[in-house]
Amino acid sequence: MYTLELNAINKILINKGFINIVISESLKGSKLDKQRKALFTRIVYGTVENKILLDYQISFYLQKDSLSKELKNLLRMATYMVLYMNISNHHVVLEIVEMVKKLSPNYTSLFNGILRNITRSGEQDVYFDDFNRTLSVKYSYPISLVSLLKKQYPDDIESILAHDTDIYNVYRINTLKTTVDFIKEDLKDYDIEIVNNAIITKANLTNLNIFKKGFIVYQDLSSQMVSEVMNPTENSKILDMCSAPGSKAFHLAAITNNNSEITCCDIYEHKIKLINDMAKNLGVTCLKPMVCDSVMQTYEEPFDYVLLDAPCSGLGVMKHKVDLKYQFNMKDVEDIIVLQKALLGRASRNVKVGGTLVYSTCTINKQENEEMMKYFLKKHKEFKLLEEHKLLPTNKNDGFYIAKLIRES
Repeated sequence: MYTLELNAINKILINKGFINIVISESLKGSKLDKQRKALFTRIVYGTVENKILLDYQISFYLQKDSLSKELKNLLRMATYMVLYMNISNHHVVLEIVEMVKKLSPNYTSLFNGILRNITRSGEQDVYFDDFNRTLSVKYSYPISLVSLLKKQYPDDIESILAHDTDIYNVYRINTLKTTVDFIKEDLKDYDIEIVNNAIITKANLTNLNIFKKGFIVYQDLSSQMVSEVMNPTENSKILDMCSAPGSKAFHLAAITNNNSEITCCDIYEHKIKLINDMAKNLGVTCLKPMVCDSVMQTYEEPFDYVLLDAPCSGLGVMKHKVDLKYQFNMKDVEDIIVLQKALLGRASRNVKVGGTLVYSTCTINKQENEEMMKYFLKKHKEFKLLEEHKLLPTNKNDGFYIAKLIRES
């Protein structure tokens, strides 16, 4: 039976659990073998990622939807397995019907009939006169989000929304503990690509000693680019205003060979503890983690470099955090924009004259990126924009925005 999968899907779609955390915690306590774990992950990811499409496929056979949330998720999961996985349809129908008998026996005949109809008819084509609605159903994105992104990226909309079948893992080589040549030799039996200090591979390297010992660390290619764009010099004072989980602060420490002073802030104490623990594993010794609200926090002296990796709508990471798209709403974005403006205002006062400010987000929403930078520069004539990078999501990198500024006066 697929009870473990259903429980995970319920935690994500009903309780709004983060998909990566739910999957990790579900597998941690299970006794599944490697092959069964892979099957579990694909079923959960696939069902969540395709929720809107699955509801569309189901709608041809479920005229009056009176199902509970749990039963609806079970039907979504079964539909995904029948239509999009290489599993015996006969096996799927039998297993799902047995689950329904235990959960809600009155719906056994309904499930049996729907699944047998889906098995016979196969996938229904997705087409509406409204192109936005077609995109919404085909790629399972809320129509409000499709409308926003299509307006901003009319020529790239399908590549942004499309599911990537080949997703790569990206790691950063921690030069505080090792070298590129050592890692190349250690991974000579793996299919990898190394770009600067980034390892790009389909392989999962988290079980290797080089990962456990902090020689390499999981970090997206776009995320690594933030610290590379800042490119601080040694013996400098750096402020990381919204640091957790600390990836960019650790990278800045590596760039400066631990010969800098990096003040890294977060509003939550448990996240600062996570930064401290990870720093020890990575051999980072130049951090000064502190619990604070960066909107309010003041400092006696300004910094040579300030990084504001701002809270954002996260629209650049939805290819691998497939649950985020269902939580999108414009009211939340409007609230985030207000916070970003407040943080940027504080950041401007934290940079010394001649110093560098880097603003970054993991979203592709132009209101939080290009338009935010125009707003900031209009209000702060003392800053000059040096670099601006706009990265759309691919199977090798997240969507990101990075702006590098200098304070001239």
